[in-house]
Amino acid sequence: TLVGVIERTLTRQQGASENMMPVLEEERPSTRTPKRHRKGATTSVFDRDTILETLNDDHVAFKELSEMLLADHKPMLEAAGEALVAGNADELASIAHTLKGMVGNFAARDASKAAQAFYAAAHAGRMEKAAVALKSFERKMAELEEALRADPILAQG
Repeated sequence: TLVGVIERTLTRQQGASENMMPVLEEERPSTRTPKRHRKGATTSVFDRDTILETLNDDHVAFKELSEMLLADHKPMLEAAGEALVAGNADELASIAHTLKGMVGNFAARDASKAAQAFYAAAHAGRMEKAAVALKSFERKMAELEEALRADPILAQG
């Protein structure tokens, strides 16, 4: 779960800081590669730099979040389709809200916009508009999935 990823990240960071002697900020060497020099840091689909900055350059957390999204989004999209067919706007809005939050973690501008449109339509109970927005979101999610699977951090063993 997302909470688990956050807890593991904090534990790794705390463990690293406990094993180190205190260093004044101005004495600490930079371990971060400047954004403009990171190979493959940004795609047209998502911005890995922004994600890594949020995660304090924790590649393990990035990989865990990515794997969670890749594992969870398809069953959620299927459930959204079922809620749409059943005319269950509340369930559809709940699923759309969760998907919107998941995608928001990835600085994926187009997928986030599509998720917001999907959520807004579902939340308003506008099922026909939600159906169109769901199709758009599914296309953007496919693009995000492809970009994440091609990311060098996820390709590492």
